Amino acid sequence: MMDIFSKDENRLFSLIDLVRERPAIYLGEESLSILRHQFMGYMWACRDYQIDTDISFLPLGIFRAWLTIKYDNKCSVSYDGIILMAHGLDEARALNAFFADWDEFLAQDHEMLKRDFLDENGHVIRDHHEYLRESHDYSIYFLTDTRNAELLWDFLERNVKTYMGTLESNLFFPHKTCTHKTGESEIVFRNANDLFIYFERNKNESIGLHVDNYDYSEDSQGLRGVGITFTEDGHTVISLGIVIPVPQMTRMEFTKHARIVGWANKLKEYFGSGLILHVPSDYFCENPSPKNKIEFMNYVKMQKQ
Repeated sequence: MMDIFSKDENRLFSLIDLVRERPAIYLGEESLSILRHQFMGYMWACRDYQIDTDISFLPLGIFRAWLTIKYDNKCSVSYDGIILMAHGLDEARALNAFFADWDEFLAQDHEMLKRDFLDENGHVIRDHHEYLRESHDYSIYFLTDTRNAELLWDFLERNVKTYMGTLESNLFFPHKTCTHKTGESEIVFRNANDLFIYFERNKNESIGLHVDNYDYSEDSQGLRGVGITFTEDGHTVISLGIVIPVPQMTRMEFTKHARIVGWANKLKEYFGSGLILHVPSDYFCENPSPKNKIEFMNYVKMQKQ
């Protein structure tokens, strides 16, 4: 079986490089939609001549699954639709973005990509959440007294990797700003550092934000996302979404898992003493997020019962 990521074996790569060099000649105009139509025509022609293009074009299927995560797009559209939606439906901009995204995609660990986005039969997993099909999702919620902007930012920078190049852009993607209402006025934060500093100084105001972690290596220890909620009574709730790849594990056993213990200890090292709550990841879909310390403690008591 061919190596689908080998440029020597897979003609898809040379086709993309040809178009990249002279898009006007091969497409007629700079348009991502036309590029996709060209690929579809090529695939149909190959099938007519019984050339196995399903294998050759598998990287595009994995690329599409990868894009759904990068752009946080859960719509049932192809790779061109995802990129077009992210770039204001501008065909020329989307075509340029396609080449940039393709290069970034190819720079990833190929074996990791094949493992995460192909099933056991080599077929592309269309729903990017299905790669967790043999795992458990759990969350750690840590309540701390600190609102130290420097500590919070350092924790994110050290533990979160993004597809967007910088943590800054990932936090505020796609709008690049974060709006906070206080009384009758609105504050627009244009970067995460300003947001952290503001809530460090204004301890009776609350807001929540979330950033996804796109590091799928073993070094990430299953971390899939970090949430930070500034409560209305001066506390901070730091939530970590953790993936545990042990399908047979019971709910009682997961709190002893090395990943859970490791991340809980890391939170304590960073932020000192605090209350910890371990729950399945969908817990706060059924229960509202704690607004203050009392609500957090009530959730802890509920879990112990």
